Amino acid sequence: MSQLLQDTNAFRMNLHAVNFDQPKNLLLLFRSLEHDLRKRIINLLGDKKLTVTEMFLKLKIEQSVASQHLSILKEVGIVRAERLGKNIFYSLIEGRLKEINELSLIINDGLAPKNLMKHKTEPVNNLFASLVQESKLDLSTQILRAFSHDFRLKLIDFIMSHPNSSVYTIYSSLGLEQSITSQQLKILREAQLVCTRREGKNIFYCVNNLLVQNIEKAIATLA
Repeated sequence: MSQLLQDTNAFRMNLHAVNFDQPKNLLLLFRSLEHDLRKRIINLLGDKKLTVTEMFLKLKIEQSVASQHLSILKEVGIVRAERLGKNIFYSLIEGRLKEINELSLIINDGLAPKNLMKHKTEPVNNLFASLVQESKLDLSTQILRAFSHDFRLKLIDFIMSHPNSSVYTIYSSLGLEQSITSQQLKILREAQLVCTRREGKNIFYCVNNLLVQNIEKAIATLA
């Protein structure tokens, strides 16, 4: 058995062993840092302990909005809440943002840089920017969005076991509709999870084994 075939079989075994909640949990972690307001909260907190009241006044937002975003950051372990007297104070958990950045770098390892369309946002100060490489985090989030989907995982598994498959081979073998298959393959291609090769009018697909391996490493590190 060739080394390439051994590696591919190992990847498929690991893919089958993945708990579908694991990539979704990793995606939730990355998505918590997508929102500009949550970045502003992180920058405001810095090394301080602040109450919700102090934050919504400084950020000039409603208290309920501040509480909602703080709850998300607390859920993924970026901020902690502690009661002192009658007040609850929030602070950043030391090292957590660096851990998230490291997970993102693991997924991006060896990938070609990719320009992603982004909405214009308010500039953030150096705290968040110094701890998180946003371009890599954005790409990791896009990759995990594509990966954290049962139907697309089914496509990845099939292409792993049948490399260089055409769209026809994929949808006819799996009993799927061509339009749905093509749509989902486009998402996987844009996320760099599959590679393509054109011969005449036909496009053939193979899995980006390096990226799948990177995701598995990130999941193992998170666990």
